[in-house]
Amino acid sequence: MKFPFSWKKKSVSTTDQPTREPEVKASDAAPEDKSVLEETVEPPRAEETQDTQPGLELAAEQLSASTTKNDDSALWFSPAEVATLASLDDGKDLAARISSHMPNQCREEQLFRYQLSKSVFLEEFEIPVLPQSATGVMALSRNAKATIKDYVDLVQPDASLAREVLATINSSYYGGREPINSLHQAIARLGLREVERVALVHTMKSKLFRVAGFEDLLDSLVHHNVSTALVAQLLAKRKGVAVEDAGLAGLFHDVGKLVLLSIVGAVQHKLRWTATEDIVESCFKAFHVRVGELACTRWEFPEDVIAAVASHQDAEQAAESTLSRVVFVANLVARALDQAKADEDDAALYEHHLAGHPLVEETLGSGSKAIGILEEAREAIGHAEARA
Repeated sequence: MKFPFSWKKKSVSTTDQPTREPEVKASDAAPEDKSVLEETVEPPRAEETQDTQPGLELAAEQLSASTTKNDDSALWFSPAEVATLASLDDGKDLAARISSHMPNQCREEQLFRYQLSKSVFLEEFEIPVLPQSATGVMALSRNAKATIKDYVDLVQPDASLAREVLATINSSYYGGREPINSLHQAIARLGLREVERVALVHTMKSKLFRVAGFEDLLDSLVHHNVSTALVAQLLAKRKGVAVEDAGLAGLFHDVGKLVLLSIVGAVQHKLRWTATEDIVESCFKAFHVRVGELACTRWEFPEDVIAAVASHQDAEQAAESTLSRVVFVANLVARALDQAKADEDDAALYEHHLAGHPLVEETLGSGSKAIGILEEAREAIGHAEARA
């Protein structure tokens, strides 16, 4: 079967050969070691991020995650600054430049911010390789002639995914009288779209993106991605957008954060210093759109899906296509539902978190129509959580 995506393993670098950070051993990684300082750069002004959507009445956390440029962006290095500093030979000069850029940060944080900026802008990291079972299922979802047997043939060789499919169909949500042990029966009962969702979520939760120390954060990110995908599919049906593309873009809109976790882990290991949650969150805000777009491009996702991932925090850019607009709004809706108070009904949720944004009103409508869509979204997410 010919798949629409290619999934060859690729090391990402600005040259033909992958550039890897030299391993720092315990014996030579003292704080004053020049080998670490030589990898350091004068702190730059962070890149202009794509978070430029107009104001929403969002909670502070949501606003910082999906609107204007980051307040701490100047603490990250720009591409030009990385290029300049990476060319310096004098470790003391590098350290001095970094210190002058961030005088209020400790030396370890200064090094961390430079090393991470350098890894991102010089693309000194590997994009994970998606398993064939996941890429094949995505291809089948776009093949109108695909059969249940085609899905079985793809899923069966992946033992962990096959177990996940069987566990899903035998969960309390589906509540069959007798357990189902046949993969063919399980796929037939789940439905092909649900099998694709299970396969992609299983990939996101696998060791492919799992980094020691960030397990809870990864689970939270995956939950938000799944919620966004479900809302995007719901909106796609109303806007005449391919549901498969909306689901794929919604599920991978924040994949840059998952890839960044591995970069954060590598830099932490190199410096033997652990970044705080605030620094990791700042890193997400500064770089996750860029890294996510790069990952989806290397995976050769459809161009409109890549565009939706690249614009999911930029209202002006998202307005250029219906799919991008759907994913942009789905992200806001999913985040609003995540952050809604227990006693906040859908009318209050819409009024407090979403009303007044032109893309939201254009996509959801207003008043009772928008509230009805929120009710459907909440129900869809609840069903997904029950199936998990």
